[in-house]
Amino acid sequence: MKPLVRWGLSIAIGLALLVMVYLISRAVASAQTPVPESTAIADVPPQVRITTAGTPIPEPRATSPQTWTATPLAPTATIDPECEPYRANLDLLTPVVNRDSGLTRDFEPPDLETPSLLYRNSYIAPIKIRKAVVQPLKDMLAAANDFGLQIIAVSGYRSYEEQAVAYEKWQRLYPDRASTISAMPGHSEHQLGTAIDFSTPFMEEQYGQLFHTDFFKIAEGRWLYDNSPKYGFTLSYPAWAEQTTGYQWEPWHFRYVGVELAQSLFERQMTLSEYVAKCSS
Repeated sequence: MKPLVRWGLSIAIGLALLVMVYLISRAVASAQTPVPESTAIADVPPQVRITTAGTPIPEPRATSPQTWTATPLAPTATIDPECEPYRANLDLLTPVVNRDSGLTRDFEPPDLETPSLLYRNSYIAPIKIRKAVVQPLKDMLAAANDFGLQIIAVSGYRSYEEQAVAYEKWQRLYPDRASTISAMPGHSEHQLGTAIDFSTPFMEEQYGQLFHTDFFKIAEGRWLYDNSPKYGFTLSYPAWAEQTTGYQWEPWHFRYVGVELAQSLFERQMTLSEYVAKCSS
């Protein structure tokens, strides 16, 4: 081969090699050039989202979230059936009156009545009691009359001022124990108009006073104790509950609470104060 031809061929091969090296270097450089990133999702406003193509499109504005409040259901706790009479007779059992809970000076039941009692069942002054107590009282006294007994209703509703006079009397007579003999003004069941003190002419003849614990020993007192629950009356301050009630035994003091409750208390030997404390809490 002639020298000129060899020289030309060498030049052509060299140029080809240079072109190949150039193309390879461009491809490598293109592969190493970073591509601009799309905007980070965290930087996108809440109303815009990014499509797979990288183009932002409006996001439908969300409506206010639907809230649902459950309707309160009735309590599932078991209600003590012994307290049903309490709820059924709230009008008779409230306000609660005892040594700790009292009534205001001006409290007076709006439905006080003077029952028309037979002469044999009346004392010097007619009593006042609430309307709901009138017929049960008359029925009970009539039953005692049929049994040949004479029970008189001595005291019914007593105002705050009248109770204050009674309490002052006991303070003068027995200053060391007046609070266990008589309720302080505002703390007497008599102000509720549902409590009645009973006696019999025999007590005044025998003891010179209407109220004495021996009332329990005579026929009238025993009959009341045994039969009063049938007519809705309960003995408020029994002998066996002085520590509970805070008052000395009063076998003459009965309170109308309704037949169902009165019979329940009698059968269970439970005081009204214990029952109310249990069911009013």
